[in-house]
Amino acid sequence: MFLKIFLIFAIFHQAYCQIDMGFDPRCPEVDPFPPIHLPHQYECHLFYKCANRHIWLFECQPPLHWSVIHDRCEWPNIAQCDPNGLPPLPTTTGGPTTPTTTAPVYNDCPLYDNPNNVIFVPDRTRCDGYFVCFNGNMIPRTCHPGLHWDQQNRWCDYAVNVPCSL
Repeated sequence: MFLKIFLIFAIFHQAYCQIDMGFDPRCPEVDPFPPIHLPHQYECHLFYKCANRHIWLFECQPPLHWSVIHDRCEWPNIAQCDPNGLPPLPTTTGGPTTPTTTAPVYNDCPLYDNPNNVIFVPDRTRCDGYFVCFNGNMIPRTCHPGLHWDQQNRWCDYAVNVPCSL
């Protein structure tokens, strides 16, 4: 019986081995929902999660890789992680293509991160969307249903408190 419960637990948990890496200024003072995840700089199977101004190292269960686009551990062909931990560049095979993600056609992130200043960019197409800058890339985030992104306060708030005309 114990083995069955353990196997079910292992199958439904995609990540394990959380390690507190200490204070990280890229993590906001108030933990947003959903939490901020950041890809590891060099390893596709590792990622970070912000919690209480600390950054925690997690490892996807083998053979899964961290997917910046899906914000979870995925099969390598779905995660499409590049060796530097950055989201993959779109590839084309010729002819018309359809976008597979909601990535913006603009990028308001600086090329290099300032660890003392986390950059949040509001989504220009959605009131409940925003991006977290990481290594010059815009990592898409969405507020919980019923909340809108408040760029001034850098958090999600009730829609009635955040004017949005999109």
